[in-house]
Amino acid sequence: MSRFTDSLQVPSPFRHEEQTLLLTALDLPDPNDASFAAAVAAVVGQIALALPTKILVLCTSYRFVEQVQEDLRIRVEAARGELFVTGQEGLTPEILAQHPGTARSTLVDRFRRSRAAVLVATGAFWEGVDFPGQELEVLVVPRLPFAVPTEPVTEGRYERARRLGRDPFQDVSLVDAVLRLKQGVGRLLRSHGDRGVVLLLDRRLQTRPYGVTFLKSMPRLCDLVPTLDEVGERSIRFLREGSSQARSNRG
Repeated sequence: MSRFTDSLQVPSPFRHEEQTLLLTALDLPDPNDASFAAAVAAVVGQIALALPTKILVLCTSYRFVEQVQEDLRIRVEAARGELFVTGQEGLTPEILAQHPGTARSTLVDRFRRSRAAVLVATGAFWEGVDFPGQELEVLVVPRLPFAVPTEPVTEGRYERARRLGRDPFQDVSLVDAVLRLKQGVGRLLRSHGDRGVVLLLDRRLQTRPYGVTFLKSMPRLCDLVPTLDEVGERSIRFLREGSSQARSNRG
């Protein structure tokens, strides 16, 4: 019996350089800084209040979901009644959040039916959800999705790696986090006609040696922008250009 397995590597069917914009910023706070949730909410709110769109924020804890949701709610309430540049008066984004016990199907349905919405979620939303076309145009990843090292399953895998003489971080934690990030980013492009923005907002991509591993796993190069405010501005321009192209094609 042969011990070899045939394998086939199939290239992506998407034109990532044309269909996506992948951004991060130089002035990001540390993920453990008290100002981090507000910084994430600021750029999400900047985009959501500039034009009607759908934004998915993939978090790694329910606590962070609550922090971002509350800050966004305050920003949206403060801006309520303002005009979008598209002229759609009163169309303020709906803020949806996943909490313990919330049915994923309920949030998915509300997000799909909304004309403009921000969904702040964790857990199961990193994979297994499908939002094609304008159902999702902006994907935000505030933190790299490392597993909690004290979880029993993770501890057991770390211990097994040590017994085998392997590095638990490099061979378990990092590998899992890279795969999970790729799964999360994969929520954006679901068809050949999709177009959107990915925001990677964890400054460890720039400050830690393993950041390169994450960036190399992405489907296109990540643009490093000086400020978070410019990240928002570039995202808005990209989305407006896509809307203009879609209208031209329909015409």
